[in-house]
Amino acid sequence: MVVALGNSRPGSDDDDVGELVEELRKELSTEELLELHKEENETLKPSLILRVIREDEDKEESRDYSSQRSLA
Repeated sequence: MVVALGNSRPGSDDDDVGELVEELRKELSTEELLELHKEENETLKPSLILRVIREDEDKEESRDYSSQRSLA
């Protein structure tokens, strides 16, 4: 189909069609992009969970410290 589109363009030659085909080969398909996104999310998920846990612990420590100071 790409070749047919390239050949239908006025003024195009075989080199232009070849360049177009090569460029399209380099582009990721939608499916490949979705898979890459999924893999990236799976890689990042553990570090994000740890960050949230640490933030929650920091907030809890801050609350404990504040309540201890108000009692003193």
